[in-house]
Parts: sequence; C-alpha cells; structure tokens
Amino acid sequence: MKTFWHKYQQDKLAVLGLVLLTLLVMVAILGPMIRPDSSANANNQNTANSQLGPWTWAEVTITLDNGEIQNKEKLFILGTDRLGRDILSRLMAGTYISLMVGFIAVIFSLLIGLTIGIIAGYYRGWVDQVLSWIINVFWSIPGLLVVMAFILAFGTGFWKVFIAVGLTMWVEIARIARGQVLSIREKEYIEAAITIGVSPLHIMFKHILPNILPPIIVVSSANFASAILIESGLSFLGLGTQIPAPSWGNMIRENYAMITTQQAYLALAPGLLIMVTVLSLMYIGNGLRQALDVKNIG
Repeated sequence: MKTFWHKYQQDKLAVLGLVLLTLLVMVAILGPMIRPDSSANANNQNTANSQLGPWTWAEVTITLDNGEIQNKEKLFILGTDRLGRDILSRLMAGTYISLMVGFIAVIFSLLIGLTIGIIAGYYRGWVDQVLSWIINVFWSIPGLLVVMAFILAFGTGFWKVFIAVGLTMWVEIARIARGQVLSIREKEYIEAAITIGVSPLHIMFKHILPNILPPIIVVSSANFASAILIESGLSFLGLGTQIPAPSWGNMIRENYAMITTQQAYLALAPGLLIMVTVLSLMYIGNGLRQALDVKNIG
C-alpha cells in the first residue's frame, strides 16, 4: 500500500483530482447540513428574491420550530434563479445526484461485466463464443442510443437513469475481464487448482478476480466520468433526472438562455462543476494507471 501511494502521489494532477473528488464527496454526503437551503432538493422558492446577483443580501421569511414566522437577512453567495432558489444550494444538491449516478452505474456495470467476462474467459469454448457474441452485439450499439431506448421504453426516473447509464458501461468491463482471464487461465496455479478439484466459482472469484482488478479499476474511473456526462446530457434533454431534483444537466437546461446575458453564470456554474468532476476522475484514472502498472515497480 505504501508503494502504491508513493507512486500515485508522484502524479500531482492525480493528487489534485483526488482532493477535488474528496471535497465533492463530502458535499454530497453532508448534504442539507451544510447547504444554505436545507429543504428537499434545495427547492425553497421565493419569487420576491428572483434573479439576485452573486453576493447579494436579501430578506427571507423563515418558520421556526415553534411555528413563529421571522424575517431575516440572508446572503446569496451565487445569487438566485428566476424562482428565487439559492443557486449555491442547488449546485451542492446536484453534486449528490451526479456522484450517485456515477457510483451506482459503475457498480451495476461491474456486476454484469465482471460476471460475463470471467465466465467467458474461464470456460472458453462454446460458452465463450456465445457470451462474446452478446458482448459484440452490445458493443456495436452506441451507448447513448441504448440509454435513450431504455428510458423511452420504461420512462424517466431517478433509479431508471442509474440502470440505463449502467447498461452502457458493462461491455468494456466484460471485454477487458475476458481478455485478462484468458491469459491467467493458462497459469500453472490455476491448472493445479482445477486438477485437485477446486470449484470453478472458488477459482474465479478467489484466484482470478484479484489478479484482474488493476485494469478494471482504471477503466471504472473513466466509466464514472462517462456516467456523469451521460446523465448530464440526458437531463439537459429532459430525459434524465426530473425537476425539481437539481441535476447539473437540468440546471443548464433551465438557464442556457441566460448565456448571453449578465447572468451567464447560471448556466456556466453547473457546466464548470461537470468539467471539474470529470477532469478529476480522469486525473485519478491516469494516476491509478501509473501506480498499478507493474512495470513501474522498483
């Protein structure tokens, strides 16, 4: 572990990506506890304070626990949108949605891709031919087309987006896993385990899986970034996370007409967060590739 971290931290961009991603994860986990607007989906509307500029103080009405209503001054760091919703709070709430889509889509793709890839590589023969045919069929279909077809067939929704995005990720995992297993399957210790009667399930997940994880981890970091981009694109088209949930994609959709006005930041801010998150994941992936490369040992 020390050797891994020593090699990883040599890539300064990879370390920067890890720091930025850690901050985003903390924002997503802490959620309403740190958002200026702690309401569900940061959707507290007040049209009297609509389209305020950044760093603007404005009077808001709050209801105390005892039912008493009070007026107080509140700072809107990034201003408000046309419905008077706090932009900073909605960006922070969108962090949770984007990271959850990426995380669940990657887990979903790993479960399918690793299972199919390991079984195909281990059993070879007609099993490999059938599973490879399935992999190649899905590989030939554009991922975004698969997602859109799934959503049009089953409808939009929070969890449906996770599944739809995950369906585009498993093929690459399966192809890499299959190739790795075909190589490891010829090793002497695998043949010895088969000879003494060790169960295929034990061999696949005890002896083979740990040895194919490094390239899978690297690919998964790229898939994580791709999942965030796909979800943002779908939300921009109105097919992803639905309003009032504050996805970065639908925040751009709501405000892209402002791009030529003084309030261009309403669309640029979520776009900047998408860019920072994706770049962080790509830097992390590059760092993992270098750190896990056995050629760099020593």
